[in-house]
Amino acid sequence: MDYLVTIWQAFISFLAEYDSRKIATILQAMDWQEVLKDPRVWCAGVPALAYLLWKRHFHALLLLVSLALFVMLVMNTLPGPGQSIPLNKILTFIGGSVALVGVNLYFFLVRG
Repeated sequence: MDYLVTIWQAFISFLAEYDSRKIATILQAMDWQEVLKDPRVWCAGVPALAYLLWKRHFHALLLLVSLALFVMLVMNTLPGPGQSIPLNKILTFIGGSVALVGVNLYFFLVRG
């Protein structure tokens, strides 16, 4: 039981330290070109992708691609914390989010 309490406290401290603003700031500050050149990313990503394709877990692939597209949408449309958001950026973010939700709902509910 103490082990579970320790895990729970570690999880709560992680959530307290990394709130949504800090995560957004970290994601915007990352150099994605350097991340894609890192061999550790490729050593972890290629086998995981091959396994998902081999086992035909296309829903998991769809979720991963949707998550990546959502992160790109957030990085390209929303400004940093404390800055004003222009109307065209809000509309782009809402439209992109609705499109992602629509594609996911179609593949999970209609075709599933």
